Amino acid sequence: MKGFFKLILFTLSTYLLYWIIIIIINFYYDYVPKNKLEKFTEATVINKDTLKLLIWNLGYAGLGENMDFFYEGGSEVYPNKNYYDFTLMNIKHILKKYDTICDFILLQEVDFYSKRSYYLNQKKYIKKNLKQQIFSDSLVNYNVKFLPLPLKKPMGQVNSGLVSFSKYNPYLKFDFYFDQTYSFPKKLFFLDRGVLIHGYLYKNNKFLFVINIHLSAFDDAIEARVKEINVLKEIINLMVNKGHYVVVGGDWNINPPNFKLLDTSLFNPVYYTEQNNEFFNSKFKYAYDSITATNRMVNEPFIVNKTMVSTLDYYLCSKNINILSVNSVNLQFKHSDHNPVKLMFCLN
Repeated sequence: MKGFFKLILFTLSTYLLYWIIIIIINFYYDYVPKNKLEKFTEATVINKDTLKLLIWNLGYAGLGENMDFFYEGGSEVYPNKNYYDFTLMNIKHILKKYDTICDFILLQEVDFYSKRSYYLNQKKYIKKNLKQQIFSDSLVNYNVKFLPLPLKKPMGQVNSGLVSFSKYNPYLKFDFYFDQTYSFPKKLFFLDRGVLIHGYLYKNNKFLFVINIHLSAFDDAIEARVKEINVLKEIINLMVNKGHYVVVGGDWNINPPNFKLLDTSLFNPVYYTEQNNEFFNSKFKYAYDSITATNRMVNEPFIVNKTMVSTLDYYLCSKNINILSVNSVNLQFKHSDHNPVKLMFCLN
C-alpha cells in the first residue's frame, strides 16, 4: 500500500515539476511587444479612385478541410507534413491569382517559425509568388516558446501573426498592441493581440489607412473582444475626424451587428453585444457577404451541409468610402477554416 501512495506522490510531483519548468521557460522567453510608429521615405501616391482588397485568415495552413482542432472539441493538433505542404501550396497558388487583381492583401494566422507549420517562414514563402505586391510587413501576435498542450502531442513553439501586402509603398506604419487581458500564468501561453496599420498617401493630400486585424477568439475572450473593439474605435475615430479614409479588414471573431446568413440552417451565431456595437453611427459602415460564410467550426473535419458555419471576416469602412462590392470567395474551406473576402471600394 505504501508503494502505491509513493507512486501516486511521485507521479503528481513529476507532473507539477513539468508545469513549473514550462512556466519558467515561457516566463524567461516571454514576448513583450511594443507599439511602434515608423515613417518611410519612398511613399507611393495613390492616384486611382477604385481599389481592391483581399482578407484571408490562413489558419497557418494547418486547418484544411480534413482537419479539426483539439482546443475546439476536435482531436488534431497540426497536420502531417504531406497534407501541410499540399495545403500551403494551394494557398500560395490562390494568392498568386489575387496578386494581379488586388491592391492590398491582408492575411491573418501566418506562421513565421512554428512547430505546427514545420518551422517554415510562410510570409517569405508566399511573398516569392506575389510579384506585384511591392511592399510587405508583419506584426507578431503569437510568440510562445513552448505550448505544452495537448500533453500527448504538444503544439510546441509558435511564432505567428499578421501580414500585409500592397502594390504601394506606405507613408507610415503603426504596430499597435492591445492590453493583455489574461492573468499570470495563463497570459504566457496566449496571444498578444494587435493591429497592423499602414497609412498611404492619396492624391488629394489625405491618407488611406489600411488596418489588418485579428481580434480575440474563443468563448472565454468575450470581454477581451469588447475592450479591443472599443480601443480600435478610439484609434480610427482620430483618423476619420481629420477627414482621412479608413478600411479595417480581417478576422473579427464575432459577427457583424444584426447579422444573419441568408441560409441560417447551419449558421453558428457569434453575436455582438450592446456594449461593443460601437460603429453604428454616421462615421462608419460595415461591408460583408450575407450569402457565403467565411468561417467554419473546427470541432470536426469539414462536411458540406453538416458542419456549422459563420461569418467572422469582413470590413469596416469610413463613410467617405463608397463600397462597390464585397464577396466571400467560396473555397469550401478546402485549405483553411476561413474563406477569403474581397472588397472593391472607391475613395470619394
